[in-house]
Formats: sequence, C-alpha cells, structure tokens
Amino acid sequence: MGQDETTAETLAQEYMALEDMPYGKMVNILAVGSYNYHPIHKSDMGKLRYSDFRLKWPHCFPPCEDPDVDYFDEEQVSPATVKFTFEESPDVPHLAKTKMTLWFPLNDVFSDIMLKQQKTKQKVFPLNDVSIDHNDQWLGQLMNSVLGNVKRHSTSDIPPPTSSSQGGGTYI
Repeated sequence: MGQDETTAETLAQEYMALEDMPYGKMVNILAVGSYNYHPIHKSDMGKLRYSDFRLKWPHCFPPCEDPDVDYFDEEQVSPATVKFTFEESPDVPHLAKTKMTLWFPLNDVFSDIMLKQQKTKQKVFPLNDVSIDHNDQWLGQLMNSVLGNVKRHSTSDIPPPTSSSQGGGTYI
C-alpha cells in the first residue's frame, strides 16, 4: 500500500506499535523522522489528527485542557521518531516513537537538518554516544551537536531533498 493510500488509523497504529525511546541508555542516533510532516514546508500533510490517537489511546493522549499548549481533537499532529542503534549492537537499527511533548521540537530539528544537509551537501548523522535521559536533555544535545550555528532561512528556494519513506514516516 502506498503512503498516500494509508489511512489515519493505520498510521496511528503503526506509530503506537513502535518501541519507546530507550531512556537511561546510550545510543547512536541515525536519523530523525516524522509521520504526517513535510520538513521543507514545515507543515503537516493533512493525514493525522490528534483524535486519531486520543480516541484509541486516551491514557496516553489526554483531552485538551489548555488551548494554548494542548492539542485539540481535530488538530493535525506530526508524531516524531528517532532511528538509533545501541552501543553494544551498532548493526541493529531501532525505530522509536517519542513523547508527544517532543513532537513539535523534533519536527523543527528535522526541518533544520534538511536545510543544513542541503547547504553543506553532507549528512549530519550518525550522532554517537547520546545519553537518552529522562529529562530529555538529549534533545538539546541533538540540537547543539547536529545544528551547531545553522541560521534559519526561508525554504522556498531549496529543492526537495531525496528522502526515503519507511512506513508512514519520512526520514533523513
């Protein structure tokens, strides 16, 4: 089934079946990805709503209580993923779902990585020896190590990169 033919329910189930981030472990990050997100345009692709998750997994996705920070049921969401290996098994890649609170910042990092790779013509991964800590300081390490001094620019004049599709997500 092609990516455009995949239903929201299938994408949500596929995402929720991914393993969790390995908190308390050291990993080598190979890629950052996302479901329902176009990194060049920095926008959703119109395929997943928050309710696609909340109605099936209410214990993981609470209803909106604060409209300034919480997702609404009909709001489009772009769940983020991280592809990694463990130090002790570098040839075995894993794909993990991330906390809902990390979706937005990881998608922003995803877009910035695409811009950097377009400008430098070099891949930014792997990022080795990353400690996945419970306070999510690994996200700051990812941002600092991968992006460094990248300035944010308009993406309108950058052609789309070559990317691969795995499941419902796009990865670099």
